[in-house]
Amino acid sequence: MAHPSIENRDNQLYVRATLLSVYISAACSDLDKYDALRDQMKRAARGVKNCVNEAQSPESRADFIHKLKIADKELCELTGMVATEGSKVPLIRIHSALLLELCLDVARLLGKSISSAKRNRNTRDKI
Repeated sequence: MAHPSIENRDNQLYVRATLLSVYISAACSDLDKYDALRDQMKRAARGVKNCVNEAQSPESRADFIHKLKIADKELCELTGMVATEGSKVPLIRIHSALLLELCLDVARLLGKSISSAKRNRNTRDKI
């Protein structure tokens, strides 16, 4: 049986974080002259995606919140790089509006998930 496409997943945070990682990878694919920037941006994007993915199977609500907070930190780093370096690097500049919009979308979804988890933390400790 084939895997359903990522767009058909119910978890929009997971979908957007994965798309962000894919888009960053594609936007950075030809940055040979900017190896350090390319690698740092790809690591940050993968970090967001991986933390969101790990949060899908948390040990507790606190673990869920912790993983999403790490994803948020990685996202802040990535957003800063896209915003500042995007104006200097032509391949990033071309895609910067889309990348920044996707970063903001992921940030909004992360914020909602973290707030909801904190609000519901008192109802029960285990997820």
